[in-house]
Amino acid sequence: MSNTLWSFGDSYTEGFVSDWANDYIKWKGYKPEGFSDLLSRDLSLYQKNLAISGVSNYSIFESVCKNIDQINENDFVIIGWTSTSRFRLVDENDNWVNLIPLIDENLPLFNIISKRTVEETIANRGSIRFSQEIDSWIKIINKALPKTDIIHWTPFECQMKNCDFIKCTTIEEESGSKINDRHYGEKGHRDLFDVFKNRYTKPIIKKSLI
Repeated sequence: MSNTLWSFGDSYTEGFVSDWANDYIKWKGYKPEGFSDLLSRDLSLYQKNLAISGVSNYSIFESVCKNIDQINENDFVIIGWTSTSRFRLVDENDNWVNLIPLIDENLPLFNIISKRTVEETIANRGSIRFSQEIDSWIKIINKALPKTDIIHWTPFECQMKNCDFIKCTTIEEESGSKINDRHYGEKGHRDLFDVFKNRYTKPIIKKSLI
């Protein structure tokens, strides 16, 4: 059995599978592959892309924790941390709901949380303390998986010391501003593929045809 590529993160890691990508796919005329698709094929890795569009770092960390017992030392783990301004709250049905600056679509799920409260919380999250929080989680993950190749990266400029900020070509740049979208486009994902491919050090086991 071949090794596994584990991808955790938000829409920048998820690939072009959610509604936000519809205009870009229409403009391209096809659905491009994300870096996870490219890596899994090139390195002969089984792909487990657990990224979800719009999540906070708390949800990303929780996803890693839920799956960490299944990650083997010869696997490849890529964690795309998101903006520290995002956070999550529990709604009236006791479910986690992620909240993103300037996006109010989830506010109606809370009967006792006002827009002002959310705005004040987001303003508070500008502190470097929240970047340091992610750095501490990264240390825990690396300690838990000492023999596994792990990449921690983010497309958001931040103050995290244990995470690589990687800037790539956005959809807006690729389309010549025809599409107003700061997600990384096909070229950006190919650039990420090139960066990440050289960080995998384990022996490649070809997938079984059976």
